[in-house]
Amino acid sequence: MKERLLRAHADMDNLRKRTAKDKEDIRNFANENLICALLPILDNFDHAWKAAEMAPDFQQFRQGIYLIYQQLMKVLTETGLDTIEALGQPFDPKFHEAVSTDKKENTPDNQITDIIRKGYIFKKRVIRPTLVRVNKIAEKAQGSHPNAIRPNPLIQGEPLAPND
Repeated sequence: MKERLLRAHADMDNLRKRTAKDKEDIRNFANENLICALLPILDNFDHAWKAAEMAPDFQQFRQGIYLIYQQLMKVLTETGLDTIEALGQPFDPKFHEAVSTDKKENTPDNQITDIIRKGYIFKKRVIRPTLVRVNKIAEKAQGSHPNAIRPNPLIQGEPLAPND
């Protein structure tokens, strides 16, 4: 009876801990949908800022757009959003999605040469990878593609048994 009581107490304690962790996860990621909905707006501000840089007679417009952009970024950063740094970094599939390649001789292989679309991390979780252009100096020989199927020399094949 004492052993059953101890097990029931331990089960209840584990349930309390699991529930507390679930509640914390819900609290931490409750705004994730909001953040994802705001990302296209952030992209549009980014595009507007680039367009305004080309039109010098819109100096005040540029300044206003930039202030709105800074304000929005401050709010998003305070909620847990961070930009994924990519330009000049080595390609990392956990944070980047390659959409094309460059062939720049003075740049190391697998280094990111251009950002197509910014990527973001929300509270240590990638919610949108950065779309990038990656440098590939030389094409690899045929059959050496990273996803190519290659036989393992350590595994010996067994003859197939005839069907009965």
